[in-house]
Amino acid sequence: MATLDATEIMQTTVYGHRSGACDMRELYQRSPIAAIGYSDHHGVGPLSICRTYVFAHDDSDRSILEAVHQRRTVVFDGDGRAWGDSKLIRLAADPLRRP
Repeated sequence: MATLDATEIMQTTVYGHRSGACDMRELYQRSPIAAIGYSDHHGVGPLSICRTYVFAHDDSDRSILEAVHQRRTVVFDGDGRAWGDSKLIRLAADPLRRP
């Protein structure tokens, strides 16, 4: 756990297997790491319904990695619950307030 930067909170496969969602949430809650939504696709489930909101200074690789390392991410799970920094959750939930 000490070497992880982030963990998936949500991926489309959990819509058919709810226990998988509990496992992912439990792993996230063990350590202060960044929340990630569906980091890769294995051909199971629909695309584009799990997203990671990354609060980076720009769209460069360096800035995105810095944001992940500093846990500036937000993910909404299948139940609508948000995971990540509480201040950033409010910004992700209300896109008109985003800086």
